[in-house]
Amino acid sequence: MDKIYYGNMVNLSGLYSENPVKCYLQDEYNKNIYWSKDGNFDIDSTKLGRIDDKNGYVMFTSENEHDVRMWTEGVLSAMLMLKRWVKDKD
Repeated sequence: MDKIYYGNMVNLSGLYSENPVKCYLQDEYNKNIYWSKDGNFDIDSTKLGRIDDKNGYVMFTSENEHDVRMWTEGVLSAMLMLKRWVKDKD
């Protein structure tokens, strides 16, 4: 059975998903890239846990769904706090 990896990301538009995105190996020739079932989200298994903000987003990936869920909840909490601060400022 192939490994499953989980990830999520955030950019200025918001969080990609409210839940960790589950990714599977889909290309037998490139065994490092795992994709979501819809093909819109991919994970490089050689860069797990790394945060990448080179292209205007921050991404977190792991073999552990719980780790990604905790990261996602942290992002959601930060977004909620920022939204409240902006609202209070107006």
